[in-house]
Amino acid sequence: LNNQIRSFKLKRGYMVTFAIGTGGWGYSRCFIADQEDLEFATLPNILDHRISSYRLFKWHNAHKAGLASNGDYTANQALNTSWCYDWAQGNANNMPDTEWVPNHIYEDWPSSSTCGSVTGSCHMKTNNEPGNSADDHPQDVATVLGNWENLMRTGMRLCSESSHDGSMNHLKAFIDSIDARGWRCDILDLHCYWASGTFNSLTWYSDNYGKGRPIWISEWIWGASWNKNG
Repeated sequence: LNNQIRSFKLKRGYMVTFAIGTGGWGYSRCFIADQEDLEFATLPNILDHRISSYRLFKWHNAHKAGLASNGDYTANQALNTSWCYDWAQGNANNMPDTEWVPNHIYEDWPSSSTCGSVTGSCHMKTNNEPGNSADDHPQDVATVLGNWENLMRTGMRLCSESSHDGSMNHLKAFIDSIDARGWRCDILDLHCYWASGTFNSLTWYSDNYGKGRPIWISEWIWGASWNKNG
């Protein structure tokens, strides 16, 4: 089937990532059949007769409630979460109730191959607040980009580097660089330690930082020490 695929039908409850290079390299794109079967009688030109590899995942429709920094099954059941993550690769132990998302925290730990081996999620969190100089492993945009193709080739649906209130320019430079290269970043990952009224402008953040990408708020709090009166 190398360079022969021109159409496909994806059954409901699955996600597939097609890549034009072998082993997941090169341009790639995710397709999701979340509510019903998805059928493409004609592929976009960039994929038509050009697909050399693909990876198929189960898709789990997540709702808003999730738990950061804790994959414990009992805790997630008590909070009725549909997703969680910790500071490692996670696993499939909480399925089918809770999707335990692998977390590629910095270059290169956990490694792209370790995170990519996870079967309990089709998503990957990436690079925790690399623009935050107070974080354990601050990294510049070039360092994050230097490993990005390895993350892409896992076929997982990739979050952006996560934001930090004091380094939003870092996130913008990252997204701009991804788009300039034609690479894949599927979700804008925001850490929102904001006053409550600020959440009315999430569409603005999606448009101006994510270029229209969907948002995952993977950390948030109202009443942090610097905005508790907000």
